[in-house]
Amino acid sequence: MVGSGYYRQAYAAQAYCAAYAAAQKFGLDTSAFHFDKVCQSYAERSADDKRGFIGDVKRAAYSINRDVQRSFRDLEQTIQPDEFSVAAPKPAKAAKAKAEKEPER
Repeated sequence: MVGSGYYRQAYAAQAYCAAYAAAQKFGLDTSAFHFDKVCQSYAERSADDKRGFIGDVKRAAYSINRDVQRSFRDLEQTIQPDEFSVAAPKPAKAAKAKAEKEPER
């Protein structure tokens, strides 16, 4: 977003941590996540910066969770017939010929 002060790279660590939290929430494999760079980059920051970082991660993880839950809910919804709907008539059975019913002599 040009001119808004948002830089994608500035939120890469928060996005990475939020992705981990969402993956944990839904039981996905998180063994590929490594937080060495995140820990190094935030080790020297102030407590307020760390709280802000955690707040960003938390908001992003909640947003992801809400969107995924909504998607699951939409998939689970089924179309129910209205209680006032008119049922389609059953097709009539074809009449068998009398010749087929009489036993052979």
